Amino acid sequence: MSDRHLRLFVEPGGLVRAVGDIDLSNASELAEALMQPNSVVLDLAGVEFMDSTGMAVLVNARKHHLAQGNEFTVCRVQGMPRRAMQLMGLDYLYE
Repeated sequence: MSDRHLRLFVEPGGLVRAVGDIDLSNASELAEALMQPNSVVLDLAGVEFMDSTGMAVLVNARKHHLAQGNEFTVCRVQGMPRRAMQLMGLDYLYE
């Protein structure tokens, strides 16, 4: 688990910006922020590390939003999170 705390910024129009590391210690916070009633865009530009728990949150959030008839988009994925998502076959989650 990381010492780099996760900060979440939920903005109008369904934009959620994450800054910090996403891991087992804070993935539930991210999951809660993503469970909005409308479409969501998750900006991961400020995320340098994400473990499998964080990736599971993204997959579940996408399933939830698609089932509700909404969109779920992940954008600005960089560095280690991008590479990890590619290796896990989850690159379909981001633009």
